[in-house]
Amino acid sequence: MKAIAWPLFGIIVLTSFWNPLYSTIQQLPNIVSRSENITIAGLTLKVGKGLRQQASTEVKQVLSDLSPESIRNLLTSGESTYWDVEYEISARTKSNELLKFGLLEEIPKAELNDRKDSTKYGYGVRLTPLGKETQAFLFNLISEFAQELEQKE
Repeated sequence: MKAIAWPLFGIIVLTSFWNPLYSTIQQLPNIVSRSENITIAGLTLKVGKGLRQQASTEVKQVLSDLSPESIRNLLTSGESTYWDVEYEISARTKSNELLKFGLLEEIPKAELNDRKDSTKYGYGVRLTPLGKETQAFLFNLISEFAQELEQKE
C-alpha cells in the first residue's frame, strides 16, 4: 500500500494543479523575455528595465561570451590605440578576443605609417560601431550600479 500511496499522491497533486502549471509553462517565454537579468562573462546581473532595453541583441550576446579580461580591455580602450613595434605581439594577444567578436578592428599598416606625428607604430586597433555600443552600455551599467550602491547606503 505504501508503495502505491506516494506515486498516487503525486498524480493527484499534478492533476489538480495541471491548469495552473500548464498556464505558467505557456507564459515562460514571455516572462524570460521581460527578465531584468543580463549575463556578462558568465556572471548574471540584475539591471534596470530601461538599461536592459538599451542593449541590442548583439551587445547582449557579445557580453555573455567575453572573458572578464577582455571586458576590462574594452573598458580601457580608447577610440584608437597604438603600440610601438616592440610591443606588437603582446598588443595582438591583448586585442585578440575583442577582434574575434568584432569589437575592435586592426588599423592597416599603411594608415599607421601615414600618421601626422613622427612616431612609427607597429600595431594599432580601433573600436568598431559594435565596440562603441558595447563599451557605452558597460559604462551605463557601471553608472547604474554605482547609483544603486549609493541608494542602499
